[in-house]
Amino acid sequence: MSTPRAILVILAGVLVLYLAGWCLTSRRQADAETIYIKIAYGNQPGEPVDVAAHEWARMVRERSGGRVVLQLFPSNQLGSQKDVTEQAMMGGNVLQITDPAFLMDLVPDMGILTGPFLCDSYDELLYLTETAWWKQLDEELRQRGVRIVAGNWIYGTRHTLAKKPVRTPQDFQGMKIRCPNADMMLRAVEGMGATPAPMALSDLYPALSQGVVDGAENPLPVLYGAKLHEQAEYCSLTGHILIVSQFVGGERYLASLPEDIQDLLAETGREAGLFLNRLIVEAEAEAVGKLEAEGVTFNEVDKAAFKEATRGVYDRFPLWTPGLYDRVQGLLEEYRRRHGPQSRATSPAGEEPQAGNR
Repeated sequence: MSTPRAILVILAGVLVLYLAGWCLTSRRQADAETIYIKIAYGNQPGEPVDVAAHEWARMVRERSGGRVVLQLFPSNQLGSQKDVTEQAMMGGNVLQITDPAFLMDLVPDMGILTGPFLCDSYDELLYLTETAWWKQLDEELRQRGVRIVAGNWIYGTRHTLAKKPVRTPQDFQGMKIRCPNADMMLRAVEGMGATPAPMALSDLYPALSQGVVDGAENPLPVLYGAKLHEQAEYCSLTGHILIVSQFVGGERYLASLPEDIQDLLAETGREAGLFLNRLIVEAEAEAVGKLEAEGVTFNEVDKAAFKEATRGVYDRFPLWTPGLYDRVQGLLEEYRRRHGPQSRATSPAGEEPQAGNR
Protein backbone atom coordinates (compact mmCIF):
# COMPACT_ATOMS: atom_id res chain seq x y z
CA MET A 1 0.00 0.00 0.00
CA SER A 2 1.42 3.36 -0.99
CA THR A 3 2.15 5.88 1.72
CA PRO A 4 -0.52 8.42 0.66
CA ARG A 5 -3.14 5.69 0.47
CA ALA A 6 -2.13 4.34 3.88
CA ILE A 7 -2.43 7.81 5.33
CA LEU A 8 -5.93 8.15 3.89
CA VAL A 9 -6.97 4.80 5.35
CA ILE A 10 -5.63 5.78 8.75
CA LEU A 11 -7.39 9.16 8.60
CA ALA A 12 -10.64 7.47 7.58
CA GLY A 13 -10.34 5.10 10.50
CA VAL A 14 -9.68 7.93 12.90
CA LEU A 15 -12.70 9.79 11.51
CA VAL A 16 -14.94 6.75 11.98
CA LEU A 17 -13.77 6.33 15.57
CA TYR A 18 -14.27 10.03 16.22
CA LEU A 19 -17.78 10.01 14.81
CA ALA A 20 -18.66 6.86 16.78
CA GLY A 21 -17.36 8.46 19.95
CA TRP A 22 -19.21 11.67 19.20
CA CYS A 23 -22.48 9.79 18.66
CA LEU A 24 -22.00 7.82 21.88
CA THR A 25 -21.22 11.00 23.81
CA SER A 26 -24.24 12.75 22.31
CA ARG A 27 -26.45 9.82 23.24
CA ARG A 28 -25.13 9.84 26.79
CA GLN A 29 -25.67 13.59 27.03
CA ALA A 30 -29.23 13.20 25.78
CA ASP A 31 -29.86 10.46 28.33
CA ALA A 32 -28.34 12.60 31.06
CA GLU A 33 -30.64 15.46 30.12
CA THR A 34 -33.73 13.25 30.09
CA ILE A 35 -35.45 13.00 33.47
CA TYR A 36 -36.75 9.50 34.16
CA ILE A 37 -39.31 9.13 36.94
CA LYS A 38 -40.70 5.79 38.07
CA ILE A 39 -44.46 5.55 38.68
CA ALA A 40 -45.43 2.75 41.07
CA TYR A 41 -48.88 1.32 41.78
CA GLY A 42 -50.41 -2.00 42.77
CA ASN A 43 -53.16 -2.08 40.16
CA GLN A 44 -53.06 -4.52 37.28
CA PRO A 45 -52.50 -3.52 33.63
CA GLY A 46 -55.79 -2.44 32.09
CA GLU A 47 -57.40 -1.28 35.34
CA PRO A 48 -58.50 2.38 35.47
CA VAL A 49 -55.47 3.52 37.49
CA ASP A 50 -53.14 1.89 34.96
CA VAL A 51 -54.95 3.50 32.02
CA ALA A 52 -54.79 6.90 33.74
CA ALA A 53 -51.09 6.40 34.48
CA HIS A 54 -50.45 5.84 30.77
CA GLU A 55 -52.37 9.03 30.00
CA TRP A 56 -50.27 10.89 32.57
CA ALA A 57 -47.07 9.58 31.00
CA ARG A 58 -48.27 10.66 27.55
CA MET A 59 -49.09 14.20 28.71
CA VAL A 60 -45.77 14.60 30.50
CA ARG A 61 -43.74 13.37 27.52
CA GLU A 62 -45.59 15.62 25.07
CA ARG A 63 -45.59 18.78 27.17
CA SER A 64 -41.97 18.39 28.18
CA GLY A 65 -40.89 17.69 24.60
CA GLY A 66 -39.50 14.34 25.71
CA ARG A 67 -37.47 15.95 28.47
CA VAL A 68 -39.37 13.98 31.15
CA VAL A 69 -40.29 10.30 30.85
CA LEU A 70 -42.59 8.54 33.32
CA GLN A 71 -41.73 4.84 33.57
CA LEU A 72 -44.73 2.81 34.72
CA PHE A 73 -44.47 -0.07 37.19
CA PRO A 74 -47.89 -1.66 37.87
CA SER A 75 -48.65 -4.72 40.00
CA ASN A 76 -46.34 -3.68 42.87
CA GLN A 77 -43.30 -4.40 40.73
CA LEU A 78 -41.18 -2.03 42.82
CA GLY A 79 -42.36 -3.48 46.13
CA SER A 80 -44.97 -2.72 48.76
CA GLN A 81 -46.21 0.79 49.50
CA LYS A 82 -43.98 0.89 52.57
CA ASP A 83 -40.93 -0.19 50.56
CA VAL A 84 -41.54 2.36 47.81
CA THR A 85 -42.20 5.12 50.34
CA GLU A 86 -38.83 4.40 51.92
CA GLN A 87 -37.17 4.53 48.49
CA ALA A 88 -38.82 7.88 47.83
CA MET A 89 -37.86 9.36 51.20
CA MET A 90 -34.25 8.33 50.59
CA GLY A 91 -34.19 10.39 47.40
CA GLY A 92 -35.30 7.84 44.82
CA ASN A 93 -36.79 9.04 41.53
CA VAL A 94 -40.13 7.39 42.19
CA LEU A 95 -43.74 8.47 42.66
CA GLN A 96 -46.33 6.04 43.97
CA ILE A 97 -50.06 5.95 44.48
CA THR A 98 -51.18 5.80 48.08
CA ASP A 99 -54.00 7.12 50.25
CA PRO A 100 -54.54 8.74 53.67
CA ALA A 101 -54.82 5.34 55.39
CA PHE A 102 -51.10 4.88 54.70
CA LEU A 103 -50.06 8.52 54.94
CA MET A 104 -51.36 8.60 58.50
CA ASP A 105 -48.20 6.75 59.51
CA LEU A 106 -46.43 10.06 58.86
CA VAL A 107 -49.22 12.55 59.62
CA PRO A 108 -51.83 10.82 61.81
CA ASP A 109 -54.71 13.25 61.19
CA MET A 110 -54.67 12.43 57.47
CA GLY A 111 -56.10 9.00 58.18
CA ILE A 112 -59.55 10.31 58.96
CA LEU A 113 -60.21 10.79 55.23
CA THR A 114 -60.44 7.01 54.83
CA GLY A 115 -62.75 6.57 57.81
CA PRO A 116 -65.89 4.45 57.34
CA PHE A 117 -69.02 6.29 56.21
CA LEU A 118 -67.29 9.66 56.68
CA CYS A 119 -68.57 11.33 53.50
CA ASP A 120 -71.67 10.93 51.38
CA SER A 121 -70.00 11.83 48.09
CA TYR A 122 -66.68 12.25 46.36
CA ASP A 123 -67.43 15.94 45.98
CA GLU A 124 -67.44 16.17 49.78
CA LEU A 125 -64.23 14.18 50.07
CA LEU A 126 -62.44 16.24 47.43
CA TYR A 127 -63.69 19.40 49.13
CA LEU A 128 -61.96 18.35 52.35
CA THR A 129 -58.65 18.10 50.46
CA GLU A 130 -59.01 21.73 49.36
CA THR A 131 -59.57 23.22 52.81
CA ALA A 132 -57.01 25.12 54.86
CA TRP A 133 -57.17 22.23 57.37
CA TRP A 134 -55.91 19.71 54.79
CA LYS A 135 -53.32 22.11 53.37
CA GLN A 136 -51.78 22.37 56.82
CA LEU A 137 -51.56 18.57 57.00
CA ASP A 138 -50.01 18.58 53.52
CA GLU A 139 -47.31 20.94 54.76
CA GLU A 140 -46.63 18.68 57.76
CA LEU A 141 -46.24 15.76 55.35
CA ARG A 142 -43.65 17.67 53.33
CA GLN A 143 -41.74 18.38 56.51
CA ARG A 144 -41.66 14.62 57.08
CA GLY A 145 -40.07 14.14 53.65
CA VAL A 146 -43.06 13.26 51.45
CA ARG A 147 -44.83 15.51 48.95
CA ILE A 148 -48.27 15.02 47.39
CA VAL A 149 -47.86 15.57 43.65
CA ALA A 150 -51.44 14.75 42.63
CA GLY A 151 -54.21 14.38 45.18
CA ASN A 152 -57.45 13.89 43.25
CA TRP A 153 -57.25 10.32 41.92
CA ILE A 154 -60.56 8.66 42.86
CA TYR A 155 -59.84 5.02 43.61
CA GLY A 156 -63.41 3.86 44.01
CA THR A 157 -66.12 2.96 46.49
CA ARG A 158 -65.24 -0.05 48.61
CA HIS A 159 -67.85 -2.84 48.68
CA THR A 160 -67.71 -6.39 50.05
CA LEU A 161 -67.42 -9.59 48.00
CA ALA A 162 -67.86 -12.73 50.09
CA LYS A 163 -69.00 -16.34 50.12
CA LYS A 164 -72.32 -15.35 51.66
CA PRO A 165 -74.47 -12.21 51.56
CA VAL A 166 -74.09 -9.56 54.24
CA ARG A 167 -76.88 -7.14 55.14
CA THR A 168 -76.20 -6.12 58.76
CA PRO A 169 -73.17 -5.98 61.07
CA GLN A 170 -74.41 -9.20 62.69
CA ASP A 171 -73.99 -11.02 59.36
CA PHE A 172 -70.26 -10.25 59.48
CA GLN A 173 -69.79 -12.10 62.77
CA GLY A 174 -67.30 -14.95 62.40
CA MET A 175 -66.18 -13.88 58.92
CA LYS A 176 -62.58 -13.10 57.95
CA ILE A 177 -62.41 -10.27 55.43
CA ARG A 178 -59.23 -9.34 53.62
CA CYS A 179 -58.26 -5.68 53.72
CA PRO A 180 -55.06 -3.64 53.21
CA ASN A 181 -52.58 -3.64 56.06
CA ALA A 182 -53.41 -0.08 57.13
CA ASP A 183 -54.66 0.72 60.63
CA MET A 184 -57.77 2.58 59.48
CA MET A 185 -58.79 -0.20 57.09
CA LEU A 186 -58.30 -2.81 59.81
CA ARG A 187 -60.40 -0.81 62.28
CA ALA A 188 -63.15 -0.21 59.71
CA VAL A 189 -63.55 -3.92 58.90
CA GLU A 190 -63.48 -4.73 62.58
CA GLY A 191 -66.07 -2.03 63.30
CA MET A 192 -68.41 -3.52 60.70
CA GLY A 193 -68.35 -6.80 62.63
CA ALA A 194 -65.81 -8.94 60.74
CA THR A 195 -62.30 -10.12 61.58
CA PRO A 196 -59.82 -8.19 59.41
CA ALA A 197 -57.26 -10.29 57.53
CA PRO A 198 -54.53 -8.02 56.15
CA MET A 199 -52.64 -9.39 53.15
CA ALA A 200 -51.37 -8.33 49.75
CA LEU A 201 -53.99 -8.24 47.02
CA SER A 202 -51.86 -10.67 45.02
CA ASP A 203 -52.26 -13.28 47.79
CA LEU A 204 -56.03 -12.95 48.04
CA TYR A 205 -57.22 -15.32 45.32
CA PRO A 206 -55.48 -18.41 46.75
CA ALA A 207 -56.52 -17.33 50.27
CA LEU A 208 -60.16 -17.33 49.16
CA SER A 209 -59.85 -20.64 47.33
CA GLN A 210 -58.24 -22.29 50.36
CA GLY A 211 -60.76 -20.86 52.84
CA VAL A 212 -58.18 -18.74 54.65
CA VAL A 213 -60.54 -15.76 54.28
CA ASP A 214 -64.27 -15.53 53.61
CA GLY A 215 -64.26 -12.41 51.50
CA ALA A 216 -62.67 -9.10 50.62
CA GLU A 217 -63.51 -5.43 50.32
CA ASN A 218 -62.44 -3.18 47.46
CA PRO A 219 -63.93 -1.17 44.61
CA LEU A 220 -65.84 -3.32 42.12
CA PRO A 221 -63.37 -2.96 39.21
CA VAL A 222 -60.55 -4.16 41.47
CA LEU A 223 -62.59 -7.12 42.73
CA TYR A 224 -63.45 -8.08 39.18
CA GLY A 225 -59.91 -7.52 37.85
CA ALA A 226 -58.53 -9.90 40.49
CA LYS A 227 -61.12 -12.54 39.44
CA LEU A 228 -62.23 -12.94 43.05
CA HIS A 229 -65.80 -13.66 41.95
CA GLU A 230 -64.57 -17.10 40.92
CA GLN A 231 -64.26 -17.88 44.62
CA ALA A 232 -66.93 -15.64 46.20
CA GLU A 233 -70.29 -15.04 44.55
CA TYR A 234 -72.07 -12.51 46.78
CA CYS A 235 -71.46 -8.77 46.55
CA SER A 236 -72.88 -6.67 49.36
CA LEU A 237 -73.02 -2.96 48.53
CA THR A 238 -71.58 -1.79 51.83
CA GLY A 239 -70.01 1.31 50.28
CA HIS A 240 -68.20 1.70 53.59
CA ILE A 241 -65.26 3.78 52.42
CA LEU A 242 -64.81 6.27 49.60
CA ILE A 243 -61.18 6.47 48.54
CA VAL A 244 -59.41 9.41 46.97
CA SER A 245 -55.78 8.48 46.35
CA GLN A 246 -52.66 10.60 46.18
CA PHE A 247 -49.52 10.22 44.09
CA VAL A 248 -46.60 11.06 46.34
CA GLY A 249 -42.85 11.33 46.06
CA GLY A 250 -39.88 12.16 48.22
CA GLU A 251 -39.54 15.86 49.01
CA ARG A 252 -35.76 15.67 48.59
CA TYR A 253 -35.98 14.34 45.04
CA LEU A 254 -38.86 16.53 43.92
CA ALA A 255 -37.19 19.67 45.27
CA SER A 256 -34.10 18.81 43.20
CA LEU A 257 -36.08 19.01 39.95
CA PRO A 258 -36.34 22.27 38.00
CA GLU A 259 -39.37 24.28 39.09
CA ASP A 260 -41.02 24.04 35.68
CA ILE A 261 -40.84 20.22 35.90
CA GLN A 262 -42.31 20.26 39.41
CA ASP A 263 -45.17 22.40 38.10
CA LEU A 264 -45.61 20.15 35.07
CA LEU A 265 -45.91 17.02 37.23
CA ALA A 266 -48.51 18.67 39.46
CA GLU A 267 -50.53 20.09 36.57
CA THR A 268 -50.58 16.92 34.48
CA GLY A 269 -51.06 14.74 37.57
CA ARG A 270 -54.24 16.63 38.39
CA GLU A 271 -55.48 16.36 34.80
CA ALA A 272 -54.75 12.63 34.79
CA GLY A 273 -56.75 12.39 38.01
CA LEU A 274 -59.75 14.02 36.31
CA PHE A 275 -59.30 11.59 33.42
CA LEU A 276 -59.23 8.68 35.89
CA ASN A 277 -62.37 9.87 37.65
CA ARG A 278 -64.34 9.66 34.41
CA LEU A 279 -62.96 6.16 33.86
CA ILE A 280 -64.02 5.10 37.37
CA VAL A 281 -67.63 6.02 36.62
CA GLU A 282 -67.61 3.80 33.55
CA ALA A 283 -65.55 1.03 35.13
CA GLU A 284 -67.79 0.69 38.18
CA ALA A 285 -70.92 0.43 36.02
CA GLU A 286 -69.21 -2.09 33.69
CA ALA A 287 -67.96 -4.14 36.64
CA VAL A 288 -71.48 -4.53 37.97
CA GLY A 289 -72.67 -5.93 34.64
CA LYS A 290 -69.67 -8.21 34.26
CA LEU A 291 -69.97 -9.58 37.78
CA GLU A 292 -73.69 -10.23 37.38
CA ALA A 293 -73.07 -11.93 34.03
CA GLU A 294 -70.60 -14.27 35.74
CA GLY A 295 -72.99 -15.29 38.49
CA VAL A 296 -72.46 -12.75 41.25
CA THR A 297 -75.53 -11.81 43.30
CA PHE A 298 -75.77 -8.22 44.56
CA ASN A 299 -77.63 -7.08 47.66
CA GLU A 300 -78.19 -3.84 49.54
CA VAL A 301 -77.24 -3.42 53.19
CA ASP A 302 -78.54 -1.55 56.21
CA LYS A 303 -76.16 1.39 55.92
CA ALA A 304 -77.58 3.17 58.95
CA ALA A 305 -76.75 0.13 61.08
CA PHE A 306 -73.23 -0.05 59.68
CA LYS A 307 -72.65 3.66 60.18
CA GLU A 308 -73.72 3.36 63.80
CA ALA A 309 -71.58 0.24 64.31
CA THR A 310 -68.46 1.96 62.96
CA ARG A 311 -68.85 5.29 64.75
CA GLY A 312 -66.59 4.07 67.55
CA VAL A 313 -63.74 3.59 65.05
CA TYR A 314 -63.06 7.33 65.22
CA ASP A 315 -62.36 7.10 68.96
CA ARG A 316 -59.54 4.58 68.54
CA PHE A 317 -56.73 6.81 67.29
CA PRO A 318 -55.02 8.45 70.26
CA LEU A 319 -52.49 10.24 68.03
CA TRP A 320 -55.21 12.26 66.33
CA THR A 321 -55.71 15.89 67.29
CA PRO A 322 -58.44 16.08 69.95
CA GLY A 323 -61.79 16.94 68.39
CA LEU A 324 -60.65 15.94 64.88
CA TYR A 325 -63.84 14.06 63.97
CA ASP A 326 -66.06 16.97 65.04
CA ARG A 327 -63.89 19.43 63.12
CA VAL A 328 -64.19 17.41 59.92
CA GLN A 329 -67.95 17.02 60.40
CA GLY A 330 -68.15 20.79 60.80
CA LEU A 331 -66.37 21.26 57.46
CA LEU A 332 -68.75 18.80 55.82
CA GLU A 333 -71.82 20.52 57.24
CA GLU A 334 -70.54 23.82 55.91
CA TYR A 335 -70.16 22.23 52.47
CA ARG A 336 -73.64 20.69 52.58
CA ARG A 337 -75.24 23.98 53.56
CA ARG A 338 -73.68 25.65 50.55
CA HIS A 339 -74.36 22.91 48.01
CA GLY A 340 -77.63 21.41 49.19
CA PRO A 341 -78.97 17.84 48.84
CA GLN A 342 -77.23 17.22 45.49
CA SER A 343 -73.93 16.97 47.38
CA ARG A 344 -74.96 13.74 49.06
CA ALA A 345 -74.69 11.27 46.13
CA THR A 346 -72.12 8.55 46.76
CA SER A 347 -70.54 7.73 43.41
CA PRO A 348 -68.39 9.81 41.05
CA ALA A 349 -71.29 9.75 38.58
CA GLY A 350 -73.55 11.33 41.17
CA GLU A 351 -75.68 8.28 41.83
CA GLU A 352 -75.07 5.13 43.82
CA PRO A 353 -76.00 1.98 41.84
CA GLN A 354 -79.00 0.12 43.22
CA ALA A 355 -79.25 -3.67 43.30
CA GLY A 356 -81.44 -4.97 40.47
CA ASN A 357 -81.25 -1.66 38.59
CA ARG A 358 -77.88 -1.55 36.86
